[in-house]
Amino acid sequence: MLIKNLSREDVSKAMQYVKETHIQAWEQIDSYEPRKYDLYFDGYLYSPSLIIYYAYGLAYREELIPAPDCFAEVEANQLLINLGFEILERKAKRNLIKYETYNREEIHDIFDPYTVFFSGSWGMHRMIKIPDREHDYVFLVTLGIKSHLSEDGILTWQSPNKLFKNEHIQNLINHNHLIDNIYLFLTNNSKPPFKFVYLGRLAYVSHDIEMENPVYFKWQILDWDVSNDILEAIGLKLINPRVNPPEEHVQIVESNPPEKQSIILRGACSERFNSQNINFAECEVKNRELGLKGELFVLEYEKQTLAKAGYHHLAEHILHTAYIEGDGAGYDIKSITTDRNVKYIEVKTTKGGKTTPFMISSNEVAFSKRYAANYYLYRVFDFNKDTGRGKFYIIHGDVSKQFDLEATQYRAKR
Repeated sequence: MLIKNLSREDVSKAMQYVKETHIQAWEQIDSYEPRKYDLYFDGYLYSPSLIIYYAYGLAYREELIPAPDCFAEVEANQLLINLGFEILERKAKRNLIKYETYNREEIHDIFDPYTVFFSGSWGMHRMIKIPDREHDYVFLVTLGIKSHLSEDGILTWQSPNKLFKNEHIQNLINHNHLIDNIYLFLTNNSKPPFKFVYLGRLAYVSHDIEMENPVYFKWQILDWDVSNDILEAIGLKLINPRVNPPEEHVQIVESNPPEKQSIILRGACSERFNSQNINFAECEVKNRELGLKGELFVLEYEKQTLAKAGYHHLAEHILHTAYIEGDGAGYDIKSITTDRNVKYIEVKTTKGGKTTPFMISSNEVAFSKRYAANYYLYRVFDFNKDTGRGKFYIIHGDVSKQFDLEATQYRAKR
């Protein structure tokens, strides 16, 4: 297409406009024929055809042409070179895939694709804020004395030397994984060249309120499903967080429910921070094996309870509804009390501690309201699916009156 005369100033205005409006997201549009070159200016990379497109429209105040790719890339490149701009051959960019290995430049290219990689934040720092995303970060962590990773996917991490009141540290303390993202890349290498393995996104667990410079955090890796084969391939060694293993003769231990907190406080003192059980495992709701073993755990408990009370014949009437029908019934187990009243039991199982958040569906909440007199939530925690041992407490009645429920998904319609 014939391009009218454009000045360097016209091109500069177009770059400023594209930068301010983040309009380069149009790259998704031209994905049918990815461009081969970038316009480089002042640390940023631009699509040559896109810049000519906006320079043309802004300079002549005419109705913009139908699409940026109406300008041939070769034609746009030549015009920009004639105006004294630098054109660079474009590098192939990688996608983000769990358990694959990346160097710092490749990580930069994923999260900050419109700038050139330098030895600044992306080349040196261990905690990097993602541009134009208010509370999103990338962690580049070296395992060692200051950071370690447990078998349960809990990362104990020391922040860079920033004061407790620093804006970024406060963002981390108030991190909500349902809204914001922290991406974890890990390496065992203490010397370059550094190769980082991407392990997934993080959720806040706790921080040490007695340590303010630096601050010590615990994070849960979401959807932690790494296999031994992957651990061996990437050379990752994990620690066992269970200091005191469960006693061999104890299978099922009932405890009291935790006190409901009227004020949510974040953080823990040093002693509790270092010894506290895992306090976050929402992602385990996706682990069907864990859920099934938790249900079998409760099923066995119900049978034992009736048998000890002398009602062996009633134990035969206990049904594992979730196994027979699937998850749509609103409860997992249909049991019976010693006075022959029905018990609808919902089982929620996590490897984490007593106060670990768990997921519950709208169907399950509605069922607990409708059949409150006969509804029992068995909250299984500190559960070891390999040994079948754990602890639990029981909540009777409408769960909406017993827990603070937070919406995590919406159904949209018009």
